[in-house]
Amino acid sequence: MAVLGAAGHVSMRWKRVSTGDSTARSILESSGELIVRVEGKNRISTDARLRVRSFGSAVESFRVRLPRGMELVPTSPVGYRVEVVSDPATSMMEADSSKRPAQVVEVRLDRPTNSVIEVRLLAALVPDSQNGGMALEPAEFDVLGAVRQRGTVDFVVEGDWNLSWTEDSSVRRIDAETDVASPA
Repeated sequence: MAVLGAAGHVSMRWKRVSTGDSTARSILESSGELIVRVEGKNRISTDARLRVRSFGSAVESFRVRLPRGMELVPTSPVGYRVEVVSDPATSMMEADSSKRPAQVVEVRLDRPTNSVIEVRLLAALVPDSQNGGMALEPAEFDVLGAVRQRGTVDFVVEGDWNLSWTEDSSVRRIDAETDVASPA
């Protein structure tokens, strides 16, 4: 095996795993295409189309943490079921709503599979939520336990709203017009 472009030595090892070994578990990777729709200050929703892949045993289910301040919008999926396993409404008794946990949903497949799993999750801003004064992160869909997650986020903004965001090391902006030729 040759590894090109590596800075230094790379060590890779394989080992045989018996079928009864508990280490033969699913290792998940996730990619997604998200559309965040802003219709007003209290009308924000996200349509997340996630592709989850297993590098290991067949997947029967996995969990996704939804963006804080948003909740699952029920749909009628085919081939899988989506169920809320933790609900921020259970901690509404807390005085500080900024500490309210994000909703977690479980995606349970009709049949275990080793192939790429495609699911669609809809989430909307919790009605009458002030979100504790926190910045809303409507694209923060987290497939729990995934070793790698990536994707794209598109924003649809209606009316006179402007978006403002902060960048961190995990996010980079890609301009749609990268192929525009510069004037001669």
